[in-house]
Amino acid sequence: MFDTITGKVRNNKTILISAGTIVNVIDNQNKFVAKMIIDAKGKLITPGFIDTHIHPTDVFGDYDKAPQHLEENSSVFFRKKLSDIYLPYGVTTAMIMGQPTSWLKPILSWSSHPLPNYTDIYYSGRSFDFKRRPEVLYKSYYC
Repeated sequence: MFDTITGKVRNNKTILISAGTIVNVIDNQNKFVAKMIIDAKGKLITPGFIDTHIHPTDVFGDYDKAPQHLEENSSVFFRKKLSDIYLPYGVTTAMIMGQPTSWLKPILSWSSHPLPNYTDIYYSGRSFDFKRRPEVLYKSYYC
């Protein structure tokens, strides 16, 4: 295990994970109960990458072709679709920006209810929408 603080490699460590979260790093031992054991000896392990600037409209279609609303019955589909794009590359957390304001309710729900098999989503604000509302120069929401 590479210790980023000391710059040294620490050998013979075991990483304990529960519900998709690292809960402890212990000296290598065989005295614990686990549902699954992965031998990662000699491999690089990262806890997950954070993408600090994504546009879900790029995943769901360009800004003009993306859905105007993420209806409650389709919200699970869109959340999974977003996660299917990012999780295979190790992106476990993403900061969403530049989406229609009408998407705010489901996105905030995703933020409030993280799930281990989905990318964790955070919301930073809304996009400018000069085509639809030119009188609005700037409006932002924070959670």
